[in-house]
Amino acid sequence: MAKLDQDIRTRFARRTGDISAFLQQWIRLDDAQAMFFGNRGVKGENYLQFCLANGDIDMALPIARMCAFYAESTDAERIAGYLNHIDAEGNDIWHYLADNLKESEDDDSLAIAQLLVQLEIDYCRKNDADESPLARLLVPTPRWPSVNSMLLAKQLTIEEIEASFPKHVTESEQIKAEIMAGIFFSDLADNDARLASNMVYFASHPKSEMPDRLAIGRALFEYAGGKRSETVLMKMIETEHKEVFEKALEFLYSLSDQVCKAMAKGDNQLAKAQAQAYLYRRIGRRNRIFQGVLMKAVIADRPSYISSLLRLLVNEPVVVTKQNAKGETERELLVMDKTSPSPANPALSLLLQQDARGNLAFHQAVLMNRADCLRKLFYGLSLVDVHAILCRIPNRFNLTVADLLSQQAAFQKLSIEVKAKRMTIEDAQQWMAQIKAVDRRIIEFLAEAIKKAEDVIQRTGGAKAAKPTFDLARVPTVVLAMQNAQATAARA
Repeated sequence: MAKLDQDIRTRFARRTGDISAFLQQWIRLDDAQAMFFGNRGVKGENYLQFCLANGDIDMALPIARMCAFYAESTDAERIAGYLNHIDAEGNDIWHYLADNLKESEDDDSLAIAQLLVQLEIDYCRKNDADESPLARLLVPTPRWPSVNSMLLAKQLTIEEIEASFPKHVTESEQIKAEIMAGIFFSDLADNDARLASNMVYFASHPKSEMPDRLAIGRALFEYAGGKRSETVLMKMIETEHKEVFEKALEFLYSLSDQVCKAMAKGDNQLAKAQAQAYLYRRIGRRNRIFQGVLMKAVIADRPSYISSLLRLLVNEPVVVTKQNAKGETERELLVMDKTSPSPANPALSLLLQQDARGNLAFHQAVLMNRADCLRKLFYGLSLVDVHAILCRIPNRFNLTVADLLSQQAAFQKLSIEVKAKRMTIEDAQQWMAQIKAVDRRIIEFLAEAIKKAEDVIQRTGGAKAAKPTFDLARVPTVVLAMQNAQATAARA
């Protein structure tokens, strides 16, 4: 191998001009071809691999260009064999290049990567140590310029990414999900969401195949990772990538329709109902501290995201009709979330999600002065439901949204919690500081909403007649408040 390397460099030193042009002439010599295609290094590597192993990109790029040039000639088969050569340890050209790219993603190294992709040289092939080049570029820290160069030349698929992982990863759904989520989290934070955008565009294309669509759906809406165990969709909410987020939701809606129509086998009513369940089970997921998509949208101050999410779900119980043995039609509620106060209503189930402190998204919007987000949360709600949500659902410290509008009411309730040793004085002081900072316009807006709701309730027979469409007794913090009240009464 050293003799071949020296021969090339010596011959080129006698010439003037570009080394790529020289190599295209040199390879035509009979003895040159024999050396170039036949020589192997100490690890069984060919000359291109030898150059890459030594970090000699100045020589590796012209060699790669020469191979690309002759790949279109009668020597195509020979060139393909050369570029797909595997050394004694199972490493191919990509393994060698990946090691260079991990050190430096310079323009010349990226140019080699693009040439290899264009020549359809497999970048997922594993060596004897069960390592693939693609995995080296994605884990543990993604090399985005390299991956982006691949995306420019060829469509990368979820299947290819997952197949590139070692066997111990692919055999564990949890580990695989966490790694995939981590790759997309990095893409959103450090790569301007190019990978996510590419995947959503690919999945939305009319010619995309169903297995690819399902795989992308899993990656974006089902796999969870990170410290808080969040999906890629949840992570998108934290970013400014509005177009990618909206396209992802459009894709999810299309996927739900396609999947559920296939399952329903011509029953459109059943397909629509199942599509709501399909959507909710992906949109309605929560992280380790029980924050859902609406809570995250409030925290990130993304009012338009709240609208987009709620538009996907109907605000009514989802019903399916079936025929019994007698041929009679029966109506059956389709459960979206068995833990919800409104199990068959997807939109209401989403709105009634509480975080680890028992806060609704409504609580969070008030405490953070997110007026626009707060207005979006009222989308599709009846006034009776509005009243119940604002005035009858407390958090873990017995504060309803309405209590946040009155410093006096909040102080009284927090004092009870401190006295009962359910919270510290310091925590109570922090809560009061937030409550004192609530914007006057939010207080006026909610006070007016509560008054309108109370007027409607009064006109329709009072609270006993005008009940909310959900079961308050199924709200965890309502149950907790009753238990705490009973405990306080018992001590008194």
